[in-house]
Amino acid sequence: MLQIKTPDIYISEPGAIEFLGSYVSEYGKQALIIWSKTAREVTKEAVTESLESQSIHLTEYLFEGYPTLEKAGELAELAKENDISVFIAIGGGKVMDVTKAAGDLANIPVISVPTIAATCAAWAALSVLYTDEGNFDQFWRNNHSPKAVIADTNILAGAPVRYLRAGIVDTLAKWYETTVSYDSKILDFSYINSINTARLAFEFLKEYGTVVIKCRGKYH
Repeated sequence: MLQIKTPDIYISEPGAIEFLGSYVSEYGKQALIIWSKTAREVTKEAVTESLESQSIHLTEYLFEGYPTLEKAGELAELAKENDISVFIAIGGGKVMDVTKAAGDLANIPVISVPTIAATCAAWAALSVLYTDEGNFDQFWRNNHSPKAVIADTNILAGAPVRYLRAGIVDTLAKWYETTVSYDSKILDFSYINSINTARLAFEFLKEYGTVVIKCRGKYH
C-alpha cells in the first residue's frame, strides 16, 4: 500500500504571509494561533491584518517551554471549548510539533507558518514530543500533515543565519538517514521516493549551501 502524507498546499515566496487569511478561511472562521514570543513580534501585524480581511476571529496562545503531550492535550481542549475550526502554528519546530499533535488529538486542521528554516516540522506528519524538563519523550505520528504551509521567504531570510545552517545540516542528514539501510531489492515506491528525494536535496545543498551561507553573512 502506498501512503504519502503531504500538505494540500505549499506556498513559498516573498510576502506569502499576506495571503494567510485566504487559506485559513477555507477551513473556518474561528482560528487558534499558537506562536512563540519572537514569532509573534515578527508576524503579528501582517497576520492580524490578513485574518481580519477575511473576517476570521482570532484566539491567541503564547507557547513557551517544550512540546509535550500534555500541552498538546491542553490546546486540543482549548480548541473545543472555543469552537475552533483551524489551528495556525507560527514559529519554529517546537511550536509546529505541539500544534500538529493538538490538531491530531482534536481532529482539527493545522496551517503552519514557519519563521525559521531550521527543520522540516512545518511539513512533516510527525511531532517530536518532550518532557517538561526537555528530555525526549516520543515520536507522535499524526494522521495528517498540516493542510497548508505558508513559508514567507522574506521572514525566513530575515531570521538569524544559525537557523539556516541548522536547516541545511538537517536536510543533508536525511541522505544518510535514508541510505544507511539501503536495500536495492526493496521496490516499495515510497521507499524509493524517499531515497531519491534525499539524494536530490543533498546534491543541491552540496553545491549551493555554502554559497547561500556566505551571501547571508554579508547582510546579517
